Amino acid sequence: MLLCVLVSNLALADQEAERLKQAAAQAHNAGNTQRALELYPQALQADPDWVEGWWQYGGLLSEQDRLRDAAEAFGRLTRLSPQNPLGWASLGLCEYELHDDANARLHLVRALSIPVHMPDEIAQKARFRLGLLDNRAGEFNEALLTFTPLLRQAPDYRGLIESVGAALLHLEEVPAPASSLSSAVQMAGRAARAVLHDDPKEAEQAYRGLIAHFPQQPFAHYHYALFLLDRQRDKEAEGELQEELKFNSSSALPLLCLAQMALDRGDVPRILELTARAHQIEPESFVAYYLDGRSFMKSGDWEQARHSLEEAEGRAPRSAEIHFSLATVYQKLNRPQDAERERALFVRDSAKDRQ
Repeated sequence: MLLCVLVSNLALADQEAERLKQAAAQAHNAGNTQRALELYPQALQADPDWVEGWWQYGGLLSEQDRLRDAAEAFGRLTRLSPQNPLGWASLGLCEYELHDDANARLHLVRALSIPVHMPDEIAQKARFRLGLLDNRAGEFNEALLTFTPLLRQAPDYRGLIESVGAALLHLEEVPAPASSLSSAVQMAGRAARAVLHDDPKEAEQAYRGLIAHFPQQPFAHYHYALFLLDRQRDKEAEGELQEELKFNSSSALPLLCLAQMALDRGDVPRILELTARAHQIEPESFVAYYLDGRSFMKSGDWEQARHSLEEAEGRAPRSAEIHFSLATVYQKLNRPQDAERERALFVRDSAKDRQ
């Protein structure tokens, strides 16, 4: 008898949950937002595993600017459906508006890393906001990597050119339209777009305009130099890097770029001179240690090369280039097991880079 009563009660509960779910969906479809907002919590209390309900309820809350409640709803959705990128994207977008930058960045990265298609509108918005967060965190290279697919797919996306330009010029926020730097980020962004769309004439025009109007803007000469290097115009690039060094003493990037050029020429003393200056500016730069190691390899100082490359690997443990160099050094030092380990790591991380 007790079992029959229990089964009957469960059936009634299921019927009530279904009735509430249908009523909430009907109110939503009819545009009766207030009624839907009353019914969705009841239906979700009756059936907490209703994935579609959490999605619809979160969307309604977001439309009403109840962002904290919306974030909670989307958080429940991600737990129920962790392989659905829409939940993570929606959660991250709510957190972005709430200025919860750390969690927004984490959840937007998660959304964009799941290999499931999202509607373009949501995917583009998630990518753009993530790029803004990268900029705000001072992760400018990450921002450029984040923006690049969007710049390729939707180059006219609102605010994108200015945001890409801000990343190139290492500005955490896009300058206000009235700012003197507003046109600088516009020119830098147009240059980046032209490079990506294989229009070197337009890119060079934009870069020349940038350095003509803003000759002392940090990273303007540096990025123009990278553009020139990509076109084997090394002498001009070196001149731009030297210009960068005249007024940008806070970044090791131009020094490391010059050191890489010196490495290509086999100029070991010049490499070590430049990396010594880079170490003073950015003591944790793995690139500086890597270039040190490569310079010692060129001079046949294998023990010193090992020390520098191990320092580099400790700071960048997934760099295929460092693993490859260390494998060579260990082989020269008659450490075959270490060399084999580094070769395996090189294969692993090379495959990752190609994905």
